[in-house]
Amino acid sequence: MCVADTPDGEWGHDHAPNHDWYRLLRDHRGVNCCNGDESHGDCRPAQAKLDAAGNWMVFLKGEWVVVPPQAVLDPALNRQPLHAHICAQRETDYIYCFIPGGAGG
Repeated sequence: MCVADTPDGEWGHDHAPNHDWYRLLRDHRGVNCCNGDESHGDCRPAQAKLDAAGNWMVFLKGEWVVVPPQAVLDPALNRQPLHAHICAQRETDYIYCFIPGGAGG
């Protein structure tokens, strides 16, 4: 599996290598996190960090964005723990699933 050394969090980037795994993820309501097909989808690796208040943030479109607390999934679900992963709507960047990566990002 090939994943970028520094995930940019842009829609569709590095979705394909992880599609089979992403489509198994469910949000806090039990709804599938992955919207898309193998070539394009809402889930992808992303840079992440914790802010001073303990909130997760991801780097999207050149800025750090707070992850809604209800979107944070169990880190044990991360099959590629080197990076955090997000599933976010393409037009609005609303994050509905987030999995922290190893060592916080």
